Amino acid sequence: MIGFDASHTRAHIYRSILEAIALTMKNRVDEMCAELGISLGKLILSDGGSNSGLLMPIFADVFGIRTARNEVNGSASLGAAICVAVALNIYSS
Repeated sequence: MIGFDASHTRAHIYRSILEAIALTMKNRVDEMCAELGISLGKLILSDGGSNSGLLMPIFADVFGIRTARNEVNGSASLGAAICVAVALNIYSS
């Protein structure tokens, strides 16, 4: 990691990883928004990362918009289960 030396702790490295995740997500979201011709007004985070009190403000700063936690923790798993139920014709939609 460029610029890191013996004065940096695990916390510094952890934060840099979170910032890298947020910046990578921002780049991809910007590309998708440009392709769709839309802009975001709010960002809703879900699952493990949204439980972090550090990650939420990092995402808010990087995206420059308000962030919120999804009401359902584990929504990615729930969405996958719904897709499976529809694929197995347990539910029609």
